[in-house]
Order: sequence, then C-alpha cells, then structure tokens
Amino acid sequence: MTAPDVVAAEVPPIFTHWTEDRIRISDLDFQKHVNNATFTALFANARFDFLSKVVRPLIGADDQLVIARLEVDFKGSLAYGEPVKTGTAIARVGTRSLNLAQVMKQSDRQVALAKAVFVLVDGTTRQSAAWPEAVRRLVENRDALSF
Repeated sequence: MTAPDVVAAEVPPIFTHWTEDRIRISDLDFQKHVNNATFTALFANARFDFLSKVVRPLIGADDQLVIARLEVDFKGSLAYGEPVKTGTAIARVGTRSLNLAQVMKQSDRQVALAKAVFVLVDGTTRQSAAWPEAVRRLVENRDALSF
C-alpha cells in the first residue's frame, strides 16, 4: 500500500470542524496554478484552528503540541477566487500520539487529504507525555464536536 492510499484509507467519513480560507494571488505560480505548498499552509491553518479550540483547552498551559508527521494526498487542483473549506477531525488518540485527519474541498470537490500526527510535550520536562483522559474522550465524543 502506498502512502497516499494510507492517507485516504484513514480519513474519517464525518468532519464536524470546518475552516474556510481563500486563495491569494501570492499562492499562484507563474502558470496561475495554486502551488502545492499552499495546500499545506491551508491544512496548517485548519489544524491550528481545530487544536486551539478543541485540544489546547484540555492540556497544560505550558505544554506544547508538536507535529511529528504530515502526509498529504493531492486529489485535484485549487482555483483562485473560490473559497476553500477544510474539515478536521481526530482519527485516533494513542498513548503519546494524536492523529488528525483532514479533507480539503473547493466547490464541493475534494482536492486533498491530509494526516497529521502530533505528540504532546510536557512544558516542564520537555519530554513527550501521555495525552490527558479528556483528550482521549474527544474520540468517543467526536460527533459532538461542531464549530
């Protein structure tokens, strides 16, 4: 199984947290195509919004959320002038890792999928730490997350 297949296979079917963004002129390359780096920036915006609202309130103020892995599967192109919507959901919470799944859409077309793995770093020891039980419960209550 190739990496893109792994990303596609692990994307949860329901996304309740959506972030809307727009393409800027500076996101276009010389052929007027949206640069692939823009996809990762849009995914990052949506992850930041999701983590700030959903996960950050449940961890220590000095603890850090560190991205350990990012996979992107490009499915289509983005066009200038149309809003971009990115859905984010928790796919899995392990002992020391949290997997986020994301889908990016424009005009109801799926244009990209992403999977990000985060670790929690204790603000005092600067070592990886186990996720609090409140974060683990987010997977159980995934349907209740809506913003």
